[in-house]
Amino acid sequence: MKGWLAADYLDNWASVDVLCPDAVGALIVTYPELVKDIKAWAVHPNLWVRRASLEAFLLEHGPRIPRTTLRYAIERFPPDKRHALLLKTKK
Repeated sequence: MKGWLAADYLDNWASVDVLCPDAVGALIVTYPELVKDIKAWAVHPNLWVRRASLEAFLLEHGPRIPRTTLRYAIERFPPDKRHALLLKTKK
């Protein structure tokens, strides 16, 4: 998955947001040891790889990005996770 993202096969917000919750989520459920690797994606030079790491990236950058952008990024998260991220990234 990281290779696809880094190669820009998924090259827009919508495609990354549609694929990653299900695909990355399924990978983590099946292979929980991948969490460490996926969290490291938050500092990858490619925007789409960083986007796929979502939560760590959002926690770090959330207070500095527009709230509309943040809300769009977390729209597919479970409601409790969305609420927690909004609180943690409040300016």
